[in-house]
Amino acid sequence: MLIPERMREVNLFIYEEDIQPVTLALAQLGVLQIEAESGTKESTQPAYWQSLATTYGTQERRLDELLATLAIARTATELPCDPNVEQDHKQLAATLQEAEAQITAWQQRERAAQQTLTHLHLLVEQLRLLAPMQIPVEAMSALQAIHLTVGLMPTTNLTRIQTALFRIPFTIIPAYQNGT
Repeated sequence: MLIPERMREVNLFIYEEDIQPVTLALAQLGVLQIEAESGTKESTQPAYWQSLATTYGTQERRLDELLATLAIARTATELPCDPNVEQDHKQLAATLQEAEAQITAWQQRERAAQQTLTHLHLLVEQLRLLAPMQIPVEAMSALQAIHLTVGLMPTTNLTRIQTALFRIPFTIIPAYQNGT
């Protein structure tokens, strides 16, 4: 049975000029969980820091969605330099937007490739049905006034189709029957 870690609610009171280094130190340690509803309580923080925290929270959610899309596990990493919390969110937003655009384009290419693959599998199956008839593919691609459809259908439906199409000139050529 999983038992959650005991948590203790704390209130941090710090000078405004120390907000950035304290926030950075806590973020690097990963020891503080900020309550989502903490902004609705009586706020002692200026609105600027609240909006900055909201901005970073939104960017974190966007990053998590991108990582989930790419099936990449989230890992802790060392920061390459001292971040500027007040300015870095703009660069981060631009980087996230570029990554989202590239991932969206990749997903569209993947969908198109999947559709092409499905279409090619269908063509292979149709050609496999025509193989016993020994008809050259070049002759079929040269058809101008005739439409050729290859497919499978139950033998019981053959008479129903012939009845439904009795006014239209057509020919049904069974390639094989019951797996023969």
